[in-house]
Amino acid sequence: MATEQSEAGDTMITEEKKCDETLGEMSMLEEKIATQIEYYFGDINLSRDRFLQEQLKLDDGWVPLEVMIKFNRLKVLSEDFKIIASALKKSKNLLIEVSADGLKIRRSSAKPLPENTQERREDMKSRSVYAKGFPLDATLDEIKAYLSTYGPVEMVQMRRSISEGEKNFKGSIFALFGKKEDTQKFLDSTEPYKGQELLRLLK
Repeated sequence: MATEQSEAGDTMITEEKKCDETLGEMSMLEEKIATQIEYYFGDINLSRDRFLQEQLKLDDGWVPLEVMIKFNRLKVLSEDFKIIASALKKSKNLLIEVSADGLKIRRSSAKPLPENTQERREDMKSRSVYAKGFPLDATLDEIKAYLSTYGPVEMVQMRRSISEGEKNFKGSIFALFGKKEDTQKFLDSTEPYKGQELLRLLK
């Protein structure tokens, strides 16, 4: 199944009071939900997620929310279809379409998955970084929030080692920024992370 992204919180305070759909603004829970699903259907994950690719073939790209809530990170955030649909409808990224009955979602036909061309691979390489020096107890959300201060981040992968059957964070990450200029801004920075210096390299 998909590579998971985003750390889960508690039971989200009564589902953020059902996410007040009367307002156009997104609640914190809705932002987390939209970000998580947009990651699943994003360029990086969708291009390599065989399970999700197979699901897209079954119904003209539509995937039932009943299937989506089996993804662990989303399940922890919410299993309420109304809350999930509301979050995606409010998202300004417009990457995900919601069916009329609110029970299915798909990637927008206006934003097709880019072809895996040499030009695209080179573009992604120019926006990919390696960073080392994070505390071993750092969470994905914390690291992503830090990286996002330099610009939108499309993907963060925490590198882990396996010891006695457990996956432990190694203190290093791979990340993909949305823009080359933000990538360079991160590489040029000497700002520490919680007091710790980081090794920053173009991947």
